[in-house]
Amino acid sequence: MAANSFGFSGFTPLRHIAGGVIRANAYQILTSGTTGFNDNFYTGDMVLLNSDGTIEIGVAGSGATAIGIFAGCAYVASSDNTIKFAPNWPASTAVITGTQITAYVYDDPNITYDVTSDATTVVVQDMVGMNADHVVGTGSNFTGQSGSSLNVTSGTGSGTAQFRILGIRALANNPVGFTNTKLEVKFNEHLFLTTTGV
Repeated sequence: MAANSFGFSGFTPLRHIAGGVIRANAYQILTSGTTGFNDNFYTGDMVLLNSDGTIEIGVAGSGATAIGIFAGCAYVASSDNTIKFAPNWPASTAVITGTQITAYVYDDPNITYDVTSDATTVVVQDMVGMNADHVVGTGSNFTGQSGSSLNVTSGTGSGTAQFRILGIRALANNPVGFTNTKLEVKFNEHLFLTTTGV
């Protein structure tokens, strides 16, 4: 099975389908005393909104409360009492008591994203318009970048899934008929696209 040379780097904003501005908005990552949330967040990860108003990493099939794509964070580290602006949140980082961990999230469901398809299924033209879930990958603690991808193996034209495939990116070395293909997608399941709350 032939593969394109693109790696997995999560979801990167491309454009706003209504011509709007692409911006990240502030949410909170849960803190407990002096210890921050015990999951890693990486730029490009899909996140969910919890019933307590904080965010967490989204997993495949959990699109109903998807709030957007993680774009970095800010927190006050107890190690040196300084504000840190980082592309990722390292799990269980010690923070100053009483401070918030601010997460920046692309939360507009009209933003489209660049994402790499999985390494299992060959991408063909008739996948455009299909829905597919994402795969949570291993992010990089060096770059802070996500390792997530789109699970085109789960693709379906009629069933529900987290993302809608809008097209195959017109990039060099990105032909159809290969795995690891660059795609343009947008949220198909998103909290702002439903009348049901969390």
